Amino acid sequence: YIVPRVGGWVSGKRQAYEYLNESSSVFPCREDFLAIMEKTKRFKKLEFKTLMGGASYIYKGVVS
Repeated sequence: YIVPRVGGWVSGKRQAYEYLNESSSVFPCREDFLAIMEKTKRFKKLEFKTLMGGASYIYKGVVS
C-alpha cells in the first residue's frame, strides 16, 4: 500500500504503481517460483533472498 502512494507521489503516475502491486500479488513467490525453475530442469542450486520485508525477492539458480 505504501509503494503506490510513494511511487505515485514521486512520478505522478500512481496507477502504474497500483498495477505493479496488483500483478505482483498473483506472481508465484519464494518456494513456488523455485519449484517452477526446478521443473525446467535447467537450474541447480536454487535459492531466493527476501528484500524489503518481503516486498521483493531475488532468485538465483545455477544453469546446469
